[in-house]
Amino acid sequence: MKAFGIDLMGQHRDDFPPAYLERIDAFRTLSAMDLARDQAIRTEVYDAIQGVLATHEILVRPTLAAMPVDNAANGDTQGPTLVEGVEVDPLIGWCPTHLTNFSGHPSASVPAGLSNGLPVGMHLIGLKIWRVI
Repeated sequence: MKAFGIDLMGQHRDDFPPAYLERIDAFRTLSAMDLARDQAIRTEVYDAIQGVLATHEILVRPTLAAMPVDNAANGDTQGPTLVEGVEVDPLIGWCPTHLTNFSGHPSASVPAGLSNGLPVGMHLIGLKIWRVI
């Protein structure tokens, strides 16, 4: 946005939820070792998904790991801190779709109906095929 003259983290910093700003600030201080560690984790996630897709044409899973939550009026929507007894990050830990953003696998969230009046989805994940042209 800076290329268009908009400084989101300067002029509009107060427009963002505190939890979002904490993440942005933390990312700005990542070291080369932190990035290398993230790449190692990314490889593990990629390999795990590839392992499932080695014997299945498509992976189908829920879009969310918990029931959907209402959007917060102030933009600071957070989910549960616990899913099936496991502590998760309330910002993203209950939304497993981020794993394919991380791994690069092609995927889509498809509407699958409503639960208590809120939409639920089905996450479809396909095999990532590298082709050099």
